[in-house]
Amino acid sequence: MERVLELFRRKTELIPADLLFLLYLGNLSTWIPVFMVGVLFLAIKEHRFRASVIGMSAGLVALFSSIYASYCLLLISIYLPEIVRSFGE
Repeated sequence: MERVLELFRRKTELIPADLLFLLYLGNLSTWIPVFMVGVLFLAIKEHRFRASVIGMSAGLVALFSSIYASYCLLLISIYLPEIVRSFGE
């Protein structure tokens, strides 16, 4: 993904902050499986919190996925006209 972001560098040689945030969210998403495994171990160890722990972790993963997808769609809607315009030149 970092190679793709290199294409969006400005004249000042800086990558826009919105694309950097997308990169950071992408790096954060690699930790979601580690989080889920930890939650499953916690649910196995503590039987009385099993339903609430699994439910809350599933809700957090769904929330993160929705935010990530929404942000990606927002960036696509912002940068797609610029990309199409550059291909037309």
